[in-house]
Amino acid sequence: MRLAVYGGTFDPIHMAHLIIAEFARENFDIDKILFTPSYIPPHKIDVQISAADHRLEMIRLAVDGHANFEICDYEIEKKGTSYTVNTLQYLHEKYNLSRDDFYFILGADNMKDFHHWKQPEKIDELVQIVVAGRKDFENNNSQYSAASFEFPLLDISSSLVRQRRKDDKSIKYLVPAPVESYIYEHELYH
Repeated sequence: MRLAVYGGTFDPIHMAHLIIAEFARENFDIDKILFTPSYIPPHKIDVQISAADHRLEMIRLAVDGHANFEICDYEIEKKGTSYTVNTLQYLHEKYNLSRDDFYFILGADNMKDFHHWKQPEKIDELVQIVVAGRKDFENNNSQYSAASFEFPLLDISSSLVRQRRKDDKSIKYLVPAPVESYIYEHELYH
């Protein structure tokens, strides 16, 4: 089995997240992608994020019906600061995966700061890093191996969704329809 971890705050999950996951799945012939929401991301300790149960439910709604997408709630259940290296070590042991069958999906913007993460060399030992890049993507952390893949460029971000919601503007087509309904029903980002 070829497994990939796609981590993030997912506050909220949006269409670009899903498109990146699908393109990575096809490009690297991945059997299962685990969407792994952070409890408290180390780079967002002082930033207010939505409650974990809301973010987890929105991911559930977004991936429902996709046979290759699942949720890993390890970081949510563990609580505290979420470090990628700890999660990857846990999943490596749980699934008994070799590096050849274990992937970590990362955005090109995150790859720029990858050398500042906790134990980046250990992450590089555990997984194949696959970067959602653009045609001009260049790995400026060349001490870490990373393969890139292209995807349709969509300038959609969670912060855009939150801001549009705050401004009483439509979020239709930025997030999956069930996620949009959930956001309105629970009055999130308003």
